[in-house]
Amino acid sequence: MAMDSFGNVYVTGESYGGGTWYDYATVKYDASGNQIWIARYNGPGNDADYAYALALDDIGNICVTGGSYGGGTNFDFATVKYDPAGHQIWVTRYNGRQMTLMAPNPCLRRQRQYLRHGRKPHQRDIL
Repeated sequence: MAMDSFGNVYVTGESYGGGTWYDYATVKYDASGNQIWIARYNGPGNDADYAYALALDDIGNICVTGGSYGGGTNFDFATVKYDPAGHQIWVTRYNGRQMTLMAPNPCLRRQRQYLRHGRKPHQRDIL
């Protein structure tokens, strides 16, 4: 969860997507608690995708990171960047040998920040 300078609140997690199994689900609420938008991410494996953390950059873009099933690559790190209106700007994926506890956040490289990642989707921490 994160809050911007206007009091908008951003939360992320996973949501059942029917034929796409679980997808990242990121929601923006205004300062009064009204939903502004919801953005979903379904990875290339069209299977389980679990968002673990999010961060805001200096200009209001949102980066969400987690574990995403990539088909032949099994579970990968996946980071999605959204603009302040909730439109996807880009996705980057990393297929490591195994998921670790920390993943660099490509959205915040200048600030050398890291987003906390779960070990594996079925062993993730609850945020």
